[in-house]
Amino acid sequence: MEINKKITNLSQLDVFVKSFVKYLHIGDVVILSGPLGVGKTAFTKSLAKAFGIKKPIVSPTFTLQRVYKFPNDKKDFNLPIKLNRNIFVSGKNSPVFLVHIDAYRLFNSSSPHSENGYLLYDQLQNLDFDSYLDNSLIVIEWGELVKNILDEAKLAENIIQINISFGSDDLSDSSRVFKISGLSLSNKSSKLEK
Repeated sequence: MEINKKITNLSQLDVFVKSFVKYLHIGDVVILSGPLGVGKTAFTKSLAKAFGIKKPIVSPTFTLQRVYKFPNDKKDFNLPIKLNRNIFVSGKNSPVFLVHIDAYRLFNSSSPHSENGYLLYDQLQNLDFDSYLDNSLIVIEWGELVKNILDEAKLAENIIQINISFGSDDLSDSSRVFKISGLSLSNKSSKLEK
């Protein structure tokens, strides 16, 4: 299922993300792609807000990764936790985290096959990526740079890709277009598209 959604302001983004989070599960990896300044961090801020995370969300460009704990009071949503990637339980009694990764600095575009030009599996392991899969929702800005590694290493069972683009070439147009794929929506897709 693929969804295209045009957003014209941050309030609309918050409303859209609030309906989007209903389809997420612990262990999901959300890959955000798009040009510099298009709103990848703004999307992550709206995501954290939808889950009740009060701590300011800051781009992890220089730290590579930031981890935010979901609030203990999770009455506003029921995000299933997928323990051992086989058993679903309610997230109400277990700590849950939003892991925000920025893959931009881990990738050198000079050569996709050189030792320094490609995000190696070991570098992803240094971020403890796989240790978060059982109790976290993972968002990766510039995630298109690591998707092949995630697929090849089978690190994530469910990857949701969100490509964000500018609404037009007009610099005064603040709209963004969100193209979402990999999300299992079943009957609820029309509700999310509106």
